[in-house]
Amino acid sequence: MLRIRLLVPGEVHHHSGGNAYNARLVQSLKALGTDVEVLAVEGA
Repeated sequence: MLRIRLLVPGEVHHHSGGNAYNARLVQSLKALGTDVEVLAVEGA
């Protein structure tokens, strides 16, 4: 089984286009049966 790890910025307090894209990407990959792990990365 394919597993994808997606690194996203941690502590994001706004709804940017990038955040919306990441959420939709995860949703679509999971719908295809892909195991997706989302990891929040802290820091500047």
